[in-house]
Amino acid sequence: MKERKHITLFRSHSEEFQSLIERGDFVADMSRIFNHTGQGEKNAGKLYFYSPDVVGATYYQEEDMPIWKYSAKVNLLDLRVKEHRALLTEIIQMFIEQDEDTRQSMLKHVPAQYQKPRMQNPTTPEDVINDNPLDGYSYWNQRATDFEFGVAMRKKLEELGCDGCIFTRGSQTDIALLNPAAFEGRYEEEMVIND
Repeated sequence: MKERKHITLFRSHSEEFQSLIERGDFVADMSRIFNHTGQGEKNAGKLYFYSPDVVGATYYQEEDMPIWKYSAKVNLLDLRVKEHRALLTEIIQMFIEQDEDTRQSMLKHVPAQYQKPRMQNPTTPEDVINDNPLDGYSYWNQRATDFEFGVAMRKKLEELGCDGCIFTRGSQTDIALLNPAAFEGRYEEEMVIND
């Protein structure tokens, strides 16, 4: 297992939500875009999401919402690295099964002239590891932590001795932890004064 590194993390959410976090109960993270789907238990893995920088935290910021600062000493599985993805065999198999259902539906409902070559062959482990998705949406962003994938991710991270994972969604980097990071307080933008 890799040595744990100390990292600083950020989130943007309401003071009310922060008080719920401080109580120590797991609460559904409704300040994050991906929990606004209304589709059941999106965060079934009960992961704690953070941004490694202030700019990333502002991505989820609503008007007048403060940014909060946290710290953690962690060993993260980097989902941006193919060799790390290859360790997640159960999750890879789940993506393959999901893709096959989608592929069969596409073959049935999409007229032949609109079918792309990727539809003609079942998804392979290499497709998943190399992030060659059937539907065009990356396997290795937040999707790998949603619904039943989040439950499987939590289990595998625990087996590997990791404290969480890091992934990228577009230009945004997110960190999902198995346990909450240590609260440091409200982030106040540092003023830089040039003499």
